[in-house]
Amino acid sequence: MLTALLVATLLQAAPTMFPYIPTHNAPENITNVSTWPSWEKGKAGDSGFIKAEGDHFVDGNGVEHRFLGTNICFTGCFPTHEDADRVAAELARYGINLVRLHYVHHKNPPGRIYPKQDSFIEPVQLERFDYLFAKLKEHGIYTYFQLNIARKFTEQNGIVNAKQLPYF
Repeated sequence: MLTALLVATLLQAAPTMFPYIPTHNAPENITNVSTWPSWEKGKAGDSGFIKAEGDHFVDGNGVEHRFLGTNICFTGCFPTHEDADRVAAELARYGINLVRLHYVHHKNPPGRIYPKQDSFIEPVQLERFDYLFAKLKEHGIYTYFQLNIARKFTEQNGIVNAKQLPYF
């Protein structure tokens, strides 16, 4: 009951709030963060690697960067070229400048068996992944991905006593 009362009080105290309704393929206007004068232009990485310096992230020129990120997971990491073009443009439009590509190797396609579990990405999928990666970079979006997320190692991977390891 206290939580409902607190929420109701906060909503009454914040009359300046308004519903946010995303629109796709909107014109280059104020709703497009990438058109704002302060928005970083150029490809991700043009000024070198991003590193932590004190409490901030800085590029190779010492310029501070701030990030607003999201995840792209599973088969979303392998879009068609048309979809990759659209996704990268839309993410930039909303101010996203960091994407975590997550669970890239999680499952093999149904019916496919490879010599080692999680050891292979099909050439078509790898090409799509590479294209998405390039489009994100072109739109100034940095990427981060892990190579061993939720991976179950087996004896096929050369791990002795792999069955004794905890799952993932």
